[in-house]
Amino acid sequence: MVTTLTMESLASHEITGHLELSENAFTIYANAHDELSLLVEDSEVEFMIDALEEVSSAFIKIKEILQSTLDLMQTTHELQNENTLSEQGQQSIRIPPMSLPSFTGILEDWYAFHDQFSSVIHDNKYIDNTRKMHYLKSCLSGETANVIASFSSTGSNYLVAWSLVTNRYDNERLILQVYLQHLFNQPHIQC
Repeated sequence: MVTTLTMESLASHEITGHLELSENAFTIYANAHDELSLLVEDSEVEFMIDALEEVSSAFIKIKEILQSTLDLMQTTHELQNENTLSEQGQQSIRIPPMSLPSFTGILEDWYAFHDQFSSVIHDNKYIDNTRKMHYLKSCLSGETANVIASFSSTGSNYLVAWSLVTNRYDNERLILQVYLQHLFNQPHIQC
């Protein structure tokens, strides 16, 4: 009975199994051929050699097809895994080290800190909230660190801690006042 197999219908373990079966079958055939060649008359030896060459050629073609299909499936599987990892953005992905912004409570530095921290950490969907909380705590110093000092570094506390920091320092009126005060405190230029 001849079974028609399509490569799409076979899993890699099935292809490996067919490859092993074909190698075993060829080994059995070659051994039987060797034993029979000792028993046949000289006139039949050429027929036996032709038969062995034909079976060997078929075996080599089958082995090449199965092996190349297996290699192709493995390559495809690896590419799919790479795509899945890049889509999921697993935490195991290494990025070049970069220094995170720090914030000490100086209002003039708030927007720069907020923008950089938000783009690198807060808005990054591949970083879990526990790590975000650790990053936030490590970026704050001075009086700003005191705002969230009582929070444990758990994922459930991150959004509350970030909200407290932004509510306290993301105050346009106060920031504008500080900028205006700096502007008016500039030394006068005399001609």
